[in-house]
Amino acid sequence: MKLKVILPMLLAGIGFNAIAMDMQQQMVDMTINQMKARGDFVTLAELSGLDISTLEQGYRDSFTTCFNEEAFMQDEENDKMNQCLMNEFPTNIGVSKAKFQKWVDTIKSNEHNEEAMSPTDNWFAEMDSINEKIFALEDKQQLSAAETKQLQQLREKKLESMAKRPGVSRKEIKAITAELETLRNNN
Repeated sequence: MKLKVILPMLLAGIGFNAIAMDMQQQMVDMTINQMKARGDFVTLAELSGLDISTLEQGYRDSFTTCFNEEAFMQDEENDKMNQCLMNEFPTNIGVSKAKFQKWVDTIKSNEHNEEAMSPTDNWFAEMDSINEKIFALEDKQQLSAAETKQLQQLREKKLESMAKRPGVSRKEIKAITAELETLRNNN
């Protein structure tokens, strides 16, 4: 009688574990594919000098070790997951944690600088600065000879900057196109 009850429970438990493992593997695959699409492995390979396949396998092994059912279900587990990955990944690719952290910090710094310094953003900031100076001078009741000369120079600088705008746009479009091409080639 016990065998009739225990055997179905045992088989159900094995079936549940197989489903959970399959879901876990799908999550690992999805995360790795997202990283490929963003170019994370290319960036890390360029920075570290390691082969992309080594980095990918290191992350795959790390995610497999760190993922568990609770991590998917609870937001508060994100810190534990990140900490686990920060411990596992350097070990899986054979580097020190300090060296890996330095790479992460470099990547974060580069991403911040790229976001803050796009050519179009720089152009708009330059135009805003010029316009503010022009408006400040134009708001004055009377301008000295030096201020009149400065106003004329600012207007000329504004025209020069406006002429640069198409080149700035082309430069940014080329950069975006190259990034999209890299993403396409990685998939």
